[in-house]
Amino acid sequence: MGERNFQVKDTTKKILISLGSSLVLGILVLFIGLIIGFHIHLLGYNSPYLNKLPGGVINPSDLDRELARIGWNEPLSIQFIIYIKNFFTGNWGEALLVSPGTSVIELMKRIIPGTIETMLLPMIIGLVGIKLGRIWVKKRNKIQGYIIRIFTVIGLSMPIFFLISWMQYTFYPTLEVLHRYDPSFPAPPFITGFPLFDSIFSGNWALAGDIIVHGILPTIALSFVVLALIIKQTQTNIECNSKDASFVSNSFTAGKMFGILFALVMMVEISFNITGFGYYFYLALIWGDIASVIGCIFMIIILFSFTMFFSNIIPIAYKFFRKKAHKIFKPFREKISNKFKFSKLRHETSPSISEPNIEEEKSIKTNAKIELKKYIIATLKSPFTIAGIGIIFYLAIIATFPQLLTPYSLNDITPPSFPPNIPYLPPSSDHPLGTTMYGFDILARVIYGTRDALIFGSVVTLIGLAGGSIFGFVAGRFHRYVHNAIIGSMIMLFIIPGLILLSLSGLIFRGEERVSSIMIIGILLIAIFTGIVANAIRRESNYMNAIKVIIKYIPLEMAFGIMLYQMLGYIGLADETTAQLGITFQYGRGQWGANYARFWPGFYLFLIMLGLILLHEGLNAPTAPRDILIEPVITS
Repeated sequence: MGERNFQVKDTTKKILISLGSSLVLGILVLFIGLIIGFHIHLLGYNSPYLNKLPGGVINPSDLDRELARIGWNEPLSIQFIIYIKNFFTGNWGEALLVSPGTSVIELMKRIIPGTIETMLLPMIIGLVGIKLGRIWVKKRNKIQGYIIRIFTVIGLSMPIFFLISWMQYTFYPTLEVLHRYDPSFPAPPFITGFPLFDSIFSGNWALAGDIIVHGILPTIALSFVVLALIIKQTQTNIECNSKDASFVSNSFTAGKMFGILFALVMMVEISFNITGFGYYFYLALIWGDIASVIGCIFMIIILFSFTMFFSNIIPIAYKFFRKKAHKIFKPFREKISNKFKFSKLRHETSPSISEPNIEEEKSIKTNAKIELKKYIIATLKSPFTIAGIGIIFYLAIIATFPQLLTPYSLNDITPPSFPPNIPYLPPSSDHPLGTTMYGFDILARVIYGTRDALIFGSVVTLIGLAGGSIFGFVAGRFHRYVHNAIIGSMIMLFIIPGLILLSLSGLIFRGEERVSSIMIIGILLIAIFTGIVANAIRRESNYMNAIKVIIKYIPLEMAFGIMLYQMLGYIGLADETTAQLGITFQYGRGQWGANYARFWPGFYLFLIMLGLILLHEGLNAPTAPRDILIEPVITS
């Protein structure tokens, strides 16, 4: 009885420590986010691109009121105090351009529920990915595993804006391809803030039906990519044996996923013209409504802080209720399940772990080298590796020797080479893939854009790998307090999602977009590689296995960096003097009669992503023991 009470007290203590740590982390993230936001606030109000207040666009009285609200003429320390006070009192100013006369905090209340509604069903569908990820690991070499694996590879490789464009072109006019609902309908009354629910509660069934029809394509597009993302994350968690993950590692993973999901939702809202949080943030950026931009950043900081907190509360609650359920159903399981008996026998008969002697250590080192050779041979035989290398080799050849396929140089197909009044031309002998905006040859733009993507991806990956190896080695090699401190500091780099940082830098540092993009994505990859290297060193038995783990993630993170960069081009905030594939795709956006202007840049971006992710899968040999999938015996 005493032992049972001790176990209960020990479990309660662990739960309280985890809850307290999660709360402290959430508060810390909030205040560091506010400090980062304050610097963006200062840069924004001084930027002629982000701030249209002094340019004559805004009424002078509105300008004076806005500058007085933020204490613009006060010393910097006083400005910071006013900034913090405004945040906690809800005095976020007025939206001066995107929704004139509306307070920013009221605008947030109006648009956030719509974005949640857009995400809700895809996230529910995405939860299926947890089960599919487990099937993938269990049946890796069976047909079910291969089908799930191929689906995941395609889902991760597919640029979401390319998928959306193809769907819009294919299903128009059968399905609605723009807006949340037909603009001829009046907006539903504000009851819950969720457009569909509000239209139902108000009895406007015509509007509810129209919202559902308009939501079919956005839901399918977002579900496809989110499902692949969750399958991959589940597979990674299982093979890394993440059952022992701490609240810091949980928060690290949640921070990464937060940024990726935000980018996906923003792409969906912009592509479909859905008036949600991502759409309004984009409008505020390009219109220069700095008060709305800062308000959106406030909202992101709040959401990220809650994400950090709940990323640990949910696993704690799951474990707690799972133990309770186990105690309730234990008598029934003992009668009908032989699986747990087999598992128990397996655990009891497994050899105990003892300290290796010197001869065993030498044997381990020799075996590690042999394992590495076997790993390389098995990797080179993998169909995923062969296909990935084949695609990357083809892309590298055309990127290195563009004159093999096109007579145009880079200067011929970037502004201001041609006047803007040259129309889009269909494929011909002079232009095999047609022309795009400004009369640029699409084939040349695609070739030079491929080279741009591969060079950019290589540079940011090298930056990320170099920095991440240093921090990750220290985090993985020393005490867990050092590990938690380093990984915790890396979480702070995820507070503002990467796409937002890129968008802001693209406007603030006009003319230096490429350099700022390299720096921002490189820093994000440093954070990601720090986690990869630290976990590999802590979990693998020798450095050879750790190196294998690190190598297999290089193409995956390179693909992540390239995609983030191309998203910036798609929303029109990248350096237009480059032949970036995202910019070329954006040139063809809205040109329904010239589908080739969108297809080819999107297709080649898909090829780049596919080659890299196939290569990652070829390198992705299982590193965790299979019995991690067998439910352990839980004793009372």
